[in-house]
Amino acid sequence: MLPGAIAGPLLRTPIERKAKTSTRAVSGHMADPAHRSSADTLERIYLSAREEFSEHGFDGARLDSIGRKAGVTKQLVYHYFKTKEELYAVVLDRVAGEIESLLDDPEYDLLSPPDALRRFVDHMISALADHPYMVAMTLDQRLHRGQHLSRRSQYLPAINSLVDTRLVPILRRGAEADVFRSDIDPPLVYWSMFAL
Repeated sequence: MLPGAIAGPLLRTPIERKAKTSTRAVSGHMADPAHRSSADTLERIYLSAREEFSEHGFDGARLDSIGRKAGVTKQLVYHYFKTKEELYAVVLDRVAGEIESLLDDPEYDLLSPPDALRRFVDHMISALADHPYMVAMTLDQRLHRGQHLSRRSQYLPAINSLVDTRLVPILRRGAEADVFRSDIDPPLVYWSMFAL
């Protein structure tokens, strides 16, 4: 077999290269027509940004890399998100929502306080082990002391809501049953469990 015959199917002709380039230029997306849905595009940008921010932190993340991973141009990322801070805030808000939904369990109210707290810890450990980006994003946000959170950010309200609606009642019931100390600080308990 000739070397050209092996490489032949892998190489594009100048006409094929031009067609691929013009499709990308017209659509604003990378070649595939299925990528034209705005919701699909936003989801791909979100997933790529979540990966980029969790791997490189806010400072190391690059919008061109996010666009490349999402299969879109950097300009399209800027079309949807005016700044890196805005994209980071959106990703962090969604991560907080995911944490909240993974840790929320109405069964906490049906269990004894120690069992409910045990279940809460188990849910937290499982969620963070299955979704390591949650740890990376949260630690990066803490490292920057919330510098990239806007006043509209839902990150802290979502975490505070989880603590207030799920953890506080468990700790209060435990204090009333005299199985937990009454002076426990619920946010401190949450962040201590997070650090496990």
